Amino acid sequence: AAEPAALRDAVGLAAAPAGAYGEAQLTGLLPKETLGDRNACNDDEESHLGLCYDKCSVLTSGMYPFRQSAWTCCKEQKCSKNPFLMFKCCKHNMGWCSGYDIAGMMEGKKVCPHKPGACLVNEELFLGMCYKTCQLLTDNKFPYRVAPATCCAKKDHTCIIEKGAKDGMTGESV
Repeated sequence: AAEPAALRDAVGLAAAPAGAYGEAQLTGLLPKETLGDRNACNDDEESHLGLCYDKCSVLTSGMYPFRQSAWTCCKEQKCSKNPFLMFKCCKHNMGWCSGYDIAGMMEGKKVCPHKPGACLVNEELFLGMCYKTCQLLTDNKFPYRVAPATCCAKKDHTCIIEKGAKDGMTGESV
């Protein structure tokens, strides 16, 4: 079934054939999202100060469901400003793209929070952009993305100097 012209225009498919958007749905590439819930993030995320984070309710097993900062989840929506009382009401887990400062698991494990929107299911989020997954591109030989055009056998930057990377530098394509 063809999508309405207004929808195709809104997603930038004005010049595409009428079934182009529908084909993406049929092939299962669109992420499962609840539209109309006023949450522009993935279904497993919550919005805070313009970024999408893993839900505090998920990270804390429902004990501290309200996000107060990138690193703080609280029992109540507003907790005391008294620092001693705040520790009773809130739980802190600080880290750079770790702890409570992570996107939802639909985007991957320990992925930094991101601007609203979602990648297709065969893509991964890296530095705010969606890329086809390294697992698919390299037949799972280099499953970890460490740069926009670099997939590695290990999850850290050392793979680049240890010949554990596919990065197009020696003629291979990623």
